[in-house]
Amino acid sequence: MSNYRDLNSLERQELAELLHLSPSLAIAHDLKEELISIYESDITPLGGIRKIKKWLISAQVLLGSAAESVDAHLTEIANYFYQKTTSGVTEGINTRIKLILRQSYGFKSFNAMKEKLLACLFK
Repeated sequence: MSNYRDLNSLERQELAELLHLSPSLAIAHDLKEELISIYESDITPLGGIRKIKKWLISAQVLLGSAAESVDAHLTEIANYFYQKTTSGVTEGINTRIKLILRQSYGFKSFNAMKEKLLACLFK
């Protein structure tokens, strides 16, 4: 799903038509855009928690268990506001390691596996 600001004029028009047909989808879209704006704002972790808690009041009605997950991990989520970093790089490396291991099934030793991972990850 793309951010609204990244859509071209045709995509924005198509989105407007879809949102007009489904009020609940329109609300969900507004909630998504509001959460994005919270993350892109320059606020403290405490300010982030406050804004997300306010956002959760609206989100819990429509998003249910997804909003409950955000609420359950709110402190960890708010840590993003300290340095504005995510675990995306780590997740990408883990995914690459899993792919390499699947493609190289049956290593004869740990050292062979380690050498294959290092060769593939740090070309």
